[in-house]
Parts: sequence; structure tokens; C-alpha cells
Amino acid sequence: MGIEISQEDLDAVVMERTVNPVEKPEQTAHRLIVENAPRVALGIVRLANGAASERVRLDASKYVIDRALGRIGESRSIEVDKDALQALYESVVIEASESEAEAIRRARGR
Repeated sequence: MGIEISQEDLDAVVMERTVNPVEKPEQTAHRLIVENAPRVALGIVRLANGAASERVRLDASKYVIDRALGRIGESRSIEVDKDALQALYESVVIEASESEAEAIRRARGR
């Protein structure tokens, strides 16, 4: 089972080389991967969520989890946006405080 490369794909490679003649093939490959990473990531997530084959869904799901969280047993630091976390915390606390105040007002009949 091979993947056939279309004439359109070959033409795209020629166009890339024409537009960027000083770029080495490795640089072109890297640039294309970086440029297409969001679309490819979305494709993998879609496979994880909806592929017809259970095996494909499992493999895609494992890949997404491994990339996002690291493999089991691997040490991986997770960067946290402390400002966003603080804003979320404050919004929850404020919302809870407002809900409690409303409950107290209702209990008092106001």
C-alpha cells in the first residue's frame, strides 16, 4: 500500500524551488512542515474523534495524548500561563461570591 504522488504535488515542489531557489531541500521541508502543522494536527484530532477504524482512532488518540502530555513515565514540565490561571480563579471566586450573596439575600427575603 503506497501513497501515489500526484502531478499536482510534483508541480508544487517545483514551484517551491522556483520561489525559494536558495533554500536547501531540508529547509524547504522544515518550512512546509511548520506551515502545515496546525492543519495536520487538526487532521490527527479528527481521526482520533471520528475515524471509521477503531485501530486508527486508538492510534491517533494515543499520538495526541503522547504529544500533549508526554508518554507515561516520562518527566515533562508543563508551562502554565499564570495570568490566565489567576484570571480564571478570580472569575470563579467572584461568581461564587456573587451566588452566595444572592442566596443570602433570597434567604432574608430581599
